[in-house]
Amino acid sequence: MARATRAVVDKLREEWTVPGLVTVAFDTVAGAGDFVEFEFEFAGEAENVDDATAQLCAFIDGLEVKLGDRVNRGYPHMLLDRDH
Repeated sequence: MARATRAVVDKLREEWTVPGLVTVAFDTVAGAGDFVEFEFEFAGEAENVDDATAQLCAFIDGLEVKLGDRVNRGYPHMLLDRDH
């Protein structure tokens, strides 16, 4: 059975890594806009998910840059205007 294509994500990504802490990805997504994604790299360094989240938030706050609202859905869902 063939599967239908529901969405194609056309994006340009530039990644930077802060060794031992985080990868920062800058994405430009056709039809959706520009985004910054922060990924905690060393989950083993955190006691639990809340600790990893707190470390990541502290890193982001330390940048002292204005960011837009947090988006908690993937690019395909955004392009298809779906919440999940």
